[in-house]
Amino acid sequence: ERQEQVDYLNQVDHLKRRKRYSDALDQLVAFDGLYPDSPLAEDRNKLEKRVLEARAEHAADIVRLSWFRRMERLAAQAAREMGYEGALAYLDDAMRQDLLSQVTDDVRKIWPDVPDEAIAQLWLERDRGRWRPASYGLGTWLLGEDGALAGLEASEEPKEQQSDTDAQRAALDERLNRFLKNQESQRRARRSQEQDEDVEAYWAQLPHSARTNWLVAYFVENSGLFDLREKPELHNCRECGGTGVREVIYTGSARSDSVGGGTQRQVCETCKGIGRTRRIRYR
Repeated sequence: ERQEQVDYLNQVDHLKRRKRYSDALDQLVAFDGLYPDSPLAEDRNKLEKRVLEARAEHAADIVRLSWFRRMERLAAQAAREMGYEGALAYLDDAMRQDLLSQVTDDVRKIWPDVPDEAIAQLWLERDRGRWRPASYGLGTWLLGEDGALAGLEASEEPKEQQSDTDAQRAALDERLNRFLKNQESQRRARRSQEQDEDVEAYWAQLPHSARTNWLVAYFVENSGLFDLREKPELHNCRECGGTGVREVIYTGSARSDSVGGGTQRQVCETCKGIGRTRRIRYR
């Protein structure tokens, strides 16, 4: 009789190893009915504890992996189906709930009655693992100057000492750049319907992968659900070298009334005067 109970518990342990946790727990409940006064009650209770621990560990792995995968898929779907304003509103509101719902569905494949609050707790207690990159790319300027350059002071290397002439030239360039950037910021602050359409048009012409990466970076940085590396990676715009402006040289033309040339500074069309592309690291 005892051997029969040992074999029964071995079958339950086999279900555990096959990750059939619900079936294993159901079999343990049935064991109590079949053998109410079993001398193996202590072994049975220890096995139940092992099943619950294995299920919790498996659920933690699912949450950790599914959280990133589902987030990227939701961002890709929003990038494909929504315009800029719609995608931004989705990230600020419904995406968090959609993400939690989908991860919960993944966990319920092995834990059908998992409490909703357990998913959030498993995410908080997750194994952090390696840092992952997320970049706004050429769309960094859509964050506005403050958002795009947040953390710039902390991340830049100390500047080398300059001569008086170089310092004066740098100060002049800085004032001019600041003036041009302020003009651009004020222009964007007075966003009319036409300007909104310009932003939507810019968003639409970005490749789907660039829109997806932008949305992932935005959600990661603003949702409060992820660990962020303290210093962002701010890279100079490849067109203007980080100045936010480009020099256009006019040499005059024999086919016009122009008799001379000159240099004019214009806001960089690639970075829209921001001068940087923004990348963050998260986990």
